[in-house]
Amino acid sequence: MDPFRLVLTRGGGAELIDVLDDEEVVWASDDDPEFQDEFEGEFLGQDDVADILDYLVEVGELSKHEADRCVIEEEYYEASELTGMFGSE
Repeated sequence: MDPFRLVLTRGGGAELIDVLDDEEVVWASDDDPEFQDEFEGEFLGQDDVADILDYLVEVGELSKHEADRCVIEEEYYEASELTGMFGSE
C-alpha cells in the first residue's frame, strides 16, 4: 500500500493524505501561505501535480521516494451538486 495520496480538491486546492494514519490530512494547499505565494491562487489540476510534488519534497513533507509512489486522485462534482449553482437569466 502506498503511504500517501495527493488529492486535487473540487475547490481547486490540493491535500496530502497519510493513508496509513487514518486518512489524516497532513498538508493542505489552502493552509500553506508559502505554497499560495508560489502558485498565486491557481486552480490546481493534473498539469500541476509534478510541481506540487516537487514543492512537497522541497519543504520536507515528502521524501523523493514517497513523492514517486504517491497516489494521485482528483475530486469531481456530481451533477446533482451542480444543480442550482448557475443561475438562469
